[in-house]
Amino acid sequence: MTKIELAIAELKKLPRDEQEHLAEAILDYASRTQHYVLTDEQAEEVRRRMAEKNPIELGEEEFSARIRRLIS
Repeated sequence: MTKIELAIAELKKLPRDEQEHLAEAILDYASRTQHYVLTDEQAEEVRRRMAEKNPIELGEEEFSARIRRLIS
């Protein structure tokens, strides 16, 4: 059994409303990842950061903390 088949089997055990909610989330995720393209501004920022001579490296905890601050 593949991971996707295992995941679907587990999802089918959930109540119908949870199945619908998760199905919407999966379909939304799939549609966004297939068509995502960086804007020119985003691509330039990636190039700029990759060219840095002494880039700042973050540990997992600091990275997670910064992401939490951005989305909260």
